[in-house]
This record gives sequence, structure tokens and C-alpha cells, in this order.
Amino acid sequence: MNIFVVSKSGDSAALWHRMKSEGHNVFVYIKEPDMRDVAEGMIEKVSSIEEGMKKNPLYVLFDMSGMGKEADEIRKQGKKVIGASEFADKLEMDRSYGVSVAKQYGLSVPETTEFKTVEEAINHIKKTKGTFAIKIDNNKSEMSSYVSKSPEDMIDYLTYSKEEGKIDGDTFILQAVISGAEVSTEGWFCEGKPIYSGINSTWETKKFLAAELGQRTGAETSVVCHYDGHSKLYDGTIRKIEPLLKYSKWTGPIDVNVIVEEKSHKPYFLEWTPRLGYSAIYAYTSILNIGIGEFFRRIAFGGEITYKNRWGTSLKLSVPPYPVDIEDPKMSKVIYGGSAGMVIKGADTKDFLLIDAMKKKNRIVTSGTTGIVGEAVGRSDSLLDAWKASKGVFDKVDVPNRGGRYLDGIDDAWKRIGKLREMKYLDIPNAKFWGGGGKFINPLNKSNPSPLSSKE
Repeated sequence: MNIFVVSKSGDSAALWHRMKSEGHNVFVYIKEPDMRDVAEGMIEKVSSIEEGMKKNPLYVLFDMSGMGKEADEIRKQGKKVIGASEFADKLEMDRSYGVSVAKQYGLSVPETTEFKTVEEAINHIKKTKGTFAIKIDNNKSEMSSYVSKSPEDMIDYLTYSKEEGKIDGDTFILQAVISGAEVSTEGWFCEGKPIYSGINSTWETKKFLAAELGQRTGAETSVVCHYDGHSKLYDGTIRKIEPLLKYSKWTGPIDVNVIVEEKSHKPYFLEWTPRLGYSAIYAYTSILNIGIGEFFRRIAFGGEITYKNRWGTSLKLSVPPYPVDIEDPKMSKVIYGGSAGMVIKGADTKDFLLIDAMKKKNRIVTSGTTGIVGEAVGRSDSLLDAWKASKGVFDKVDVPNRGGRYLDGIDDAWKRIGKLREMKYLDIPNAKFWGGGGKFINPLNKSNPSPLSSKE
């Protein structure tokens, strides 16, 4: 197959390598000029979307939000496009619109208020005395999101952000913090038609350091669980907006992030992600029993998705200065450029998915763009065995100053899974949550040590 990938910054590079290894003709356009060293010497590049389209691809895969206009133009040419549209851009990048869609289609939403100035937000906090999370429009980096511990904490954060220019004319929302178990649930669609065989849920560790400390990075580890065409979480969220997705003829994934509230057991909407999720997409594709190129073909044209395993896990391997997060690609390249050229030993290790890498002098080295060298994926019909597999892959790869959430990588996910099981949300027949016979150890019982943080 001829497969054309339109990438913003090379985020989906690991997919390119895998599709190429499956025998497909893969060519890529990277929008950000300063990120074009990703996969250099390893994958064919094109200099524009127009050049890529001249190669007559079977389908076009967009890997990030923000390029919906370009995607819709390609659709008008009669080509199959996955993962982008102007509708999807608005759904993810306009926070208030995303909230309004959730409310319109009957999803419960925490108290959410949009603001254009920090002063208005601070006055709101003082008046309500509430505890809030902040999310900024236009797909700002994960670092721009913050969950406060108290009203005073958020006021301090907003004041600091304004003084440092981190909220510079951007519209943002404050959303009331709800106590419960956070989980993301994903469905896949082909021109608005749901592909129920693709339903899955993801639990991520979102911070750089052990015990969920340090900077928010989006995902240091991911746990993905495949459902067998049915999910209580899906039914209570994405299924409700199927009419809208049918109307918009959406093709690709849509993920809804919710918190299932502890007392009511009701899922509360947090945000939509109508694009590939990083690093969940890597954990997810690791459990397929079809090639990645074929998987996306079935999304583009319609078809059943089949699996080898129930659970997939992904463990990020990074190098300094990661997790430094710079919005300006040109400046980011300057900051990360010093990490370029380091040999990645074990780069060909099975189930290690290369991202920030290139070929130079016949060696696989770091390309110095994001510091995310790659993802170590694992799979199994039991959660614990999948995670042990990811750790085993991580052990085989070496690069100077490597880092990753190796020891406690899915402890937090394990606790949230335990809560959801108690609330009767993980309705998965015969699912093995741990190794061996699949005996479930209740993570809410403090006398039970976590089996996941052991050195096994």
C-alpha cells in the first residue's frame, strides 16, 4: 500500500517504521521545519502535502490536531483521510465548545467557566471558593494544564502564569475538581460509522517523576485495555455523540477523558481527543493481530479490528533535556539539538518503537528534536505480564542518560482500575488483571503491596 502521513512534529514516527517494516510504501510530510530530522535516512520524506498527494496514496493519516483545513481539502478530492478535520480541531482546541457538545448530548460535566483574563478568573475563584483545574485553548502543551490543591493554590498559579507570560491573551477554562477515578475511553469511526470492535480504555501516568511528581508530560506510561465490542464507559459517553460523529462523517479515533465520581459512580466529562493519543496509540497497536498499515486501512474503508491480547502497555524512554517543553519549534530544536547523535544501543530490539531517532553513518542515533527516544511496549492477556514485558524491552535499550517511569510506571493506573472495578465499570468477562491465574489483588486494601512496583 502507498501510505501518506501528514505529521505536525513527528509524533507518530514509530508507526511509520512499523508500517514500512510490513512492506508498505510510506512517505511523510512533517509540517514543522525544525522537526524534520525525525526519521531522517529511515523514512521517505516529501516537501509538501501536494507532493505527497501526487504519489497516489491509498489513504492519508494525520497524526495531530490543528491541520483540519488541510485534511478537509484532501477529502474533497475523494481521498480517504484519517484523524483530522476542522470539526475535530474545534472539538479539541476550543475547550468551551467541547464542553458545550458534551452537555448538549447528555454527558455530565463538572462546573466549567470560560475566561479571557486572569483577573476575571481570580475573582471567580474568590467568589466560589472552589478548587479548579485550568485548561488553555488552542492545544497548548500539557505543561499549561494545572490541577490545583486549593482556591489559593490556583490563584497563585494564575498570578505566576500571567507574570511569566504563560497566559498571553489565550482563552481558557476553569473546571471544578472532582474526586474519583480518571480514565480515557476510545472509539474508532469510518465516515461516521462506529467500529465497535475497536473500543478500548487507557490509563496514563501523566507526570515525569515517580509517585506522579514533577512536570506534566502527557503520558510517561500507558495501559490500554481492549473491550469485546461493548463497554459501560463507552455507552455512557461516546455512544451519546454518535449522531454528531455520523453527521460530520468522522473517520479516525475519538477519545473521551472522564472522572468517574466516587460517591455517585457517575462519569464526568473532562475533554475530547479526536486524534491519535500519545503514547496510548503505541500500547494499543501492540495488541493488534493485524499490521498497523492494514489496521488504518480498515479504519479508512471500514472493517473489523481483531486482537492478539487484552492488555497493552507502553513505557517511554527519554533523554535530557526532556521534559523541557518549548512551544516554539525553532527554540525547541536549539534546546534539544545538543542531544542529537547519541547511538541508540538495542534500537532494533523487538517491541521498542523508535521516535526521536535518525540514521547517520549507518547507525541509529538520536535526532535531537523532542528527547523521546522511543516507547517500550508489552502485551499479554494479563495486565501484570504486559507491564513486565514493557520493562523487559526497556532493559535491552541503552542510550546515555536514559530515563523512564520504570519502577512505578503503572501503580497509579492499577489503583484507578481497582476503583473502577469496585464501581462495576470494567465489565470484561474473564479478564486477567494480573499474572498467573489472574487473581485480582484489591489495590484499595492498604495491606496489599502493589505487585507492579517490584523489581521482578
